[in-house]
Amino acid sequence: MHGFALALVGFTLAAPVPQKAELPADVYEINTRDFAMPLELDAKRKEKIECVRLYTSTDQGLTWTHQQDYTPGDTKVIYTAPRDGLYWFALEVVFKDGKRDPAKLKALEASMKVYVNTGETTVPQPLPVKGLKL
Repeated sequence: MHGFALALVGFTLAAPVPQKAELPADVYEINTRDFAMPLELDAKRKEKIECVRLYTSTDQGLTWTHQQDYTPGDTKVIYTAPRDGLYWFALEVVFKDGKRDPAKLKALEASMKVYVNTGETTVPQPLPVKGLKL
């Protein structure tokens, strides 16, 4: 664990539609392309961090795309999905001494998985706040 948290806030989850395949338990379905995820850094490590890099994957972690860097003082990550679909989110910490966690991008792991579904086939439900620790 990295001592940082990331969660979806202020949006709705969409209930699974009976005729489609059930999403895995670790995937949140939402009905908006614009959403924010709280960013929480471990206070003990915060002073050593230069930035936190947000990466996304649309192919279930085969490839990762760098989206944006956040400072240790940032409290949320804002993301706009370009289209409906499954998005995996991962974080890389860059320390002031130049070290990175994870050290190699191949080692990135999804901290949050979101299925964006803006179609009319879902029923909104309150979104639980699930944090990701870094």
